[in-house]
Order: sequence, then C-alpha cells, then structure tokens
Amino acid sequence: MKRKLLYLLSLLLLNFLSLTIYSQSHSLYIKGVVTYIDDTENALNSSIIVGDTIYGTITYDLSCTDNNTLPEVADYWYYNTPNGIDININGYTFKTDPDDVNFLFEVIDNHNNRDNLLFRSYANVFPEDLPVFTDTHISWQLDDATQTALDNTDIQEYIELSAWEQDFGLSVRGSTVTSDTSFSIKSDVFYVDTVNIFSSINDQYYRDVKIFPNPATDMIKIDVAPELMGAGYVLTDQAGRTVMRGKLEGTVTGVDIRKLPAGIYFIKIDQAETSAFKLMKR
Repeated sequence: MKRKLLYLLSLLLLNFLSLTIYSQSHSLYIKGVVTYIDDTENALNSSIIVGDTIYGTITYDLSCTDNNTLPEVADYWYYNTPNGIDININGYTFKTDPDDVNFLFEVIDNHNNRDNLLFRSYANVFPEDLPVFTDTHISWQLDDATQTALDNTDIQEYIELSAWEQDFGLSVRGSTVTSDTSFSIKSDVFYVDTVNIFSSINDQYYRDVKIFPNPATDMIKIDVAPELMGAGYVLTDQAGRTVMRGKLEGTVTGVDIRKLPAGIYFIKIDQAETSAFKLMKR
C-alpha cells in the first residue's frame, strides 16, 4: 500500500512538472513620442521635452492565468521578473522594480461599451538623479469604443495599432508624499513589434542574462552568470543573416555595434535555453 501511494505521488509530481517546466516569456517593443509633460517643480530637470522619442519593452508570461471572475474582463497579474515595463526617454529609464514586481495586464472585451487593453506597473525604479518618489506609475492603455478590436479576453500576443483609437496613451507619473513635487509624462505609441522567448523555469542561466542598454546606439553590454563565461554569441538581423559573432570573455562583455545600421537584431547565446534576445539599434 505504501509503495503504491508513493508511486501515485510520483506520477502526480511528474505531471505537475511537465505542466510547469516551461514558460513563455513574450515581449512587446514599442516606440512613441512625448505629447504632454506636467512638471511644474522641474523634477525632470528639463531633460525631457515634448517631441522626445520614447522606446519601451513590455514583457509578460503568456502562460499566466486570469484572476478576474467577470467573463468580459481578464486580469493577468505578475509578481516576478522578467515581467514588467521598461521605458527609455532621452536617456532616462523608468522601469518595473525587479525586486518588487507588481505588474498587471488587463484585457477587456465589450465591457461598459468598449474594448480595452491595459499594462500597468505599480512598483517602479526611476532615475537616481530625480527626487525620491513614493508613488510611481507606468502604464500603457489602448481603447476602442467600436468594440471591434477584441473578440475574447485571452492574453494578446500581438497588438495591431490600427484596430485601436489613435490616442495610444503611454504614461509615466511620479509624486511624493512629503511635498508637492510630481511630474506626469504622456506619450503616443506609433510602433509595436513582438518577439517570443521560450525558457525553462529552471534555467538559471537564462534568467541571469541581461543585455543593456536596449535600445542602444553604440555599445551594448552582455551580463551573464559565471557558468556562461566563454560561451559564444551570435548577432543576426531580421532576415536571419549573421552580422556579428564573438565570445563572452567574462561575466560582462562589451560589444561595439556602432557600424550596424539602425534596426532590430537578435542575439543568441550558446548554452542559454532561449530562442533569442531582441536588440533595437537606433
């Protein structure tokens, strides 16, 4: 009896692992322009102005389950990396706090006479040279009053901007409790692209790979776990052509991309169980 019970438990454990061993991390790469700034206390030091280009990455796991009981509303909550939002405006980076991920992807299909998509990060890291903001907010919201943009509340892998209203509102806000210092940035998103990264939950190597800055103009750094030192990397363009290859000489390797034309590239690292890391070259 005891042996049979152990056998049944092992089958249950095996089934559980087979369902959870792989996750699918999905990224949206967005580009937009700043359309509005409210910064009466000059918290941004006049470093961001209307007309500046914004670059961003929104990452979320496609295997997440809905936490909302309403059939027309789906709430996909994330509490761990690499999920979240990373926005760069004129060298200023606003991103989800990797140590305190609290990130929502909400999908609304025909509720209150509209379709809606919302990405919102509630705990964020802002540039160090700005005031310390106790309340931070990064979000991207899309609306459609015709209720034709969506036909279900599944996690959306790709966003077709033409299906939504033209005001693709991305906002970054910060405020303090102890003073009136606050700022608000609003931007219109005019470009979106996607890439899938399939990774093993148990693949610590993959979770420890970081490529920054991204987007980049001249140099990037590839930060890896010690176990990946000496591994090779390959940089390809969107057509799959190899444009650069090299070896990771240490835990942090610098790569000069100044000679590459502006565009989107993919970095594949040997031994890291992932299809590609996407890089945007300005």
